[in-house]
Amino acid sequence: MGTSCCPPCTDSDGKDNFDVSGWCNGSNGYFEDKCNGDYAVDYYCQSGCGNCAPTYRYCEYGCSDGVCNLQPTTTSTTTVRYVAKKRTWGDRGGLPPNIAKPKKTCFDGIKNCHDGSCEEGIDCGGPCKPCLSCFDGIQNQGEEGIDCGGPCKPCPTTPITTTTTSTTTTTIVQYPTCSDGIQNQGEEGIDCGGPCPPCKIEQPDIVGNVLKYTGRGSLLIFPILLLILGIYYREKRRDREAEKKYGYIIDSILKERGLTDST
Repeated sequence: MGTSCCPPCTDSDGKDNFDVSGWCNGSNGYFEDKCNGDYAVDYYCQSGCGNCAPTYRYCEYGCSDGVCNLQPTTTSTTTVRYVAKKRTWGDRGGLPPNIAKPKKTCFDGIKNCHDGSCEEGIDCGGPCKPCLSCFDGIQNQGEEGIDCGGPCKPCPTTPITTTTTSTTTTTIVQYPTCSDGIQNQGEEGIDCGGPCPPCKIEQPDIVGNVLKYTGRGSLLIFPILLLILGIYYREKRRDREAEKKYGYIIDSILKERGLTDST
């Protein structure tokens, strides 16, 4: 019986070489290094019967002709190449499922687009929480008034001119704020509620209320007592008058019958 030999495999740039664009010629065909999006694809000779297989690397600054683009340094005239972890996936076509770009989020410190819309600022607006602005109707981010002062445009002032016979006085009225000591701009209390911080809830004075209503009750008792005494004396007076009347009738009857002393 004859002995079968595997055909030789040739890799022009050596195994897993992402610095040079090359090719691989093996038993399964001829393949040239290439780019797949931001991934560099390098073909190399596998052990065994000389098949060519791909390996992948993510390129932070893009890919050209199967090689990751260079990144200029700030300390010298030389350049460096971004190095990522390499994974061998085999000649299955496409990118391996466990290699992906870093996910863009609302907490990565970068103004970018994700989840179907773009951020208006760094990690705010669009798919993230609303950005602080000078147009949100809220006194925040060091503003002196609502959407004015601090990082926003100056709060407006209203000049009021008073003319007299000899002098003219100009009074500057400040824009309402949450620290002017005046209940205005829809506040529920002085500098609280509405567009300002919530007002503190005062606890009721239970003892004071009890004394207050007890004092009112004592004022009502006095006229009631006077009314009761008046009714009592009126009834006593009627009883005395009735007693006199009945005594007179009895005396008359006794006199008619001669039962009383006529002298």
